Amino acid sequence: MEAKRQNRNTLLFVGFFLLAGILHVVENHCHNLPSPDYSAVTILFLVIFMIYTALLIFWIQSVRIRFLPSRERSYMIWIMLLMILYLCLRVFRYRIASSAAALRLSWYAYYVPLMLVPALFLYGGGTLSGILLSERDVKNRRKT
Repeated sequence: MEAKRQNRNTLLFVGFFLLAGILHVVENHCHNLPSPDYSAVTILFLVIFMIYTALLIFWIQSVRIRFLPSRERSYMIWIMLLMILYLCLRVFRYRIASSAAALRLSWYAYYVPLMLVPALFLYGGGTLSGILLSERDVKNRRKT
């Protein structure tokens, strides 16, 4: 029963991800028309943003259920929150910001999630495999 539920959730996740990709192609096509309809492009962009955000929230919930409370779970949750921040910064930069200062600050703010996400993935993966150990873990291993 649990396998069927997990299979269904995986298929839903992949289906929504593919739907967002198809909508992205349609949005680019509508944007590149000789006389683009900007209201349709904006609506498509917002639908794509909502799908990506919903998928990340679904992933956060999935990680909270599957991982026991640990450092790895907190790393994964921080990674997903940084991904949502990245999506919000992308919306701000390309749809809202108009002044040079706001564009520059959003450009600099991009680097926060772009640098922290891979680092947290690497650190979380290292702690899961036992490669990276804290001093406390090393001391505990010496005692046994």
